[in-house]
Amino acid sequence: VVCVRRRDFPPADDGEFYAIDVIGGVVELDGARIGTVKEIVTYPTTETILIAADDAKGDWEVPLTEAYVRKVDVAEKRVVLATLDEIERMPVQKTKKKK
Repeated sequence: VVCVRRRDFPPADDGEFYAIDVIGGVVELDGARIGTVKEIVTYPTTETILIAADDAKGDWEVPLTEAYVRKVDVAEKRVVLATLDEIERMPVQKTKKKK
């Protein structure tokens, strides 16, 4: 594990961002807030944004592609989605009660 202070990161290239810069940021669709960025998940073939839904009816995992993500605004810590078409919500995780 390598630990580096955020202030020591080199500037991101155009069209790129560091995941830490959007974690916790607002996610919008059609001008309305729908949730917050929970994490960026990396798979062998793509990266996705895991969105914690404000309505608690299940989170979304959205491909980080132009088809789904219209804009990532690091300065405002905001992600604007183009669509959620064909994206199903993830099942709500029920917490177990302690005995």
